[in-house]
Amino acid sequence: IKTDLILVEGFKKCKIKKIEIFNRNLNKPLLYMSDENILGLVIDKEDKITKQKNLEIFKFDDTEGIAKFILKHARNEFINWFA
Repeated sequence: IKTDLILVEGFKKCKIKKIEIFNRNLNKPLLYMSDENILGLVIDKEDKITKQKNLEIFKFDDTEGIAKFILKHARNEFINWFA
């Protein structure tokens, strides 16, 4: 199968670039503070905790912004791969 981009779920401990999805209602800790591979954060509610690290932050309903972010990083990876 020929593909240009593969999105996966899980793989929290793998050293691959990631976007963390965070829902406060699940009462689980944020992972981005201890994982340098998390480049973006999709959240239900922004607060000062999520502003501590330099990463892109999106709301759940910002699907266009999230898609652009993924494509930008995929494009950069593709360019770097052939550099």
